[in-house]
Parts: sequence; structure tokens; C-alpha cells
Amino acid sequence: MGLTRSDKTEITELIKETFAALAKELVTKISEDVTKKFEEKVTDTFANYDSKISLLEKDNAALHAKIDSLEQYTRRNSIRIFGVHEESNENTLNVVKSIFSDTLKAVDTLKAPDTLTWIDRCHRIRNKNQLATSNRPAAIIVKFRIHLPG
Repeated sequence: MGLTRSDKTEITELIKETFAALAKELVTKISEDVTKKFEEKVTDTFANYDSKISLLEKDNAALHAKIDSLEQYTRRNSIRIFGVHEESNENTLNVVKSIFSDTLKAVDTLKAPDTLTWIDRCHRIRNKNQLATSNRPAAIIVKFRIHLPG
């Protein structure tokens, strides 16, 4: 007994529907598995990055504290002098020498033979917000070679 054309068509349609349903189910299952594995990987990656970021933030805070400590240490033999009239092409060392010897009479107090021997360096410094055209003269920073008494 043979199959009729309508039987063959019906069987073919049934096979197509079955394969379509299986394919749809297979795609859905694969998609769910891939999505689940992707989410797990992203979660693990973010957890790893969070721990690294936390560690870097702690290291950054420690480095900032160390930098602050070092900056404070380097400033311990320095002073800033404000309000000294500024002239073009001035010799800041001579200005500071004049301030200490004439105005403050500090050379005798320090028992130093010459101001130049105990000043390591000095120069004008501008505040970050201070413009070069400002009416206020830039401060002078003086770094001493010796630890000053007092």
C-alpha cells in the first residue's frame, strides 16, 4: 500500500513543523546557556575589577599621605615672605639678604657671618590663581641650608 500525494504532503509538513519546533527549542536553549555563561563571566570580571579598584584606592590614599609627609618634610627649613615689592630683573637673593640683615636684623641673632651662607635657594612663587599681571607681588620662598633655632 502506497502513500498518496496528500499523505506525503501531510507527512512532509509534520516533519517541517517538528524540525522547526526542535530548532526553535534548540536556539532558545543555546541562547539561555550563552546568556547565563556571559552573565557569570561579566559578574566575575566586575567582582575582580571591584577588588582591584579597592586595592588601588587604598594604595592611592597611602601614596597621597606619603607625598604629603615628604612635602611637609621638605618645607621644614623653608619660609615664605609675603608683601615684598617686586621689580623686574631683581636678584631675589639680595632682596632676601636685605630683609634679613636690614629689616629683621636677623643675621646678628643667627650668628651667621653672611646671609648667603645659610640660604640654600630663594625665588618668587606665584599662587595657582594669581595672574602674572596681579597687583599683589608674588611671595618669596626661602629654603635654608641649616635648621634655624627656635
